[in-house]
Amino acid sequence: MFDVGLGEMVLIALIGLVVFGPDRLPTAITQASTWLRQLRETAAATRQELTDSLGSSVDDSALTDAMRDLRELHPRNLVSGILDDPGIGSNGNSPKRSSSGDSASKPSSASPSYDPDAT
Repeated sequence: MFDVGLGEMVLIALIGLVVFGPDRLPTAITQASTWLRQLRETAAATRQELTDSLGSSVDDSALTDAMRDLRELHPRNLVSGILDDPGIGSNGNSPKRSSSGDSASKPSSASPSYDPDAT
């Protein structure tokens, strides 16, 4: 769920040891695990209560579709969709520099008004 590896777990344990000390660390871990268990139980109970109150009008596929729609609104996905737009060049490819090297010549109608190497 959190994708935490062995190295990250060791680092978290060392930070916890420094912050809480060797005497209070076991009680802090026990208390944190209790809070996490209560949070999971509360989330499961809330999900079950919503499912019971809404009845058969909501199924898992509708919730999955709604979650997928929300993930598509992530700013990283929006920006990558804009930057990967195939309509940049005349044939869908990004514009290329002319091989003549003449910087005084006017750009062709297919190339943009900016320098693609500068962006």
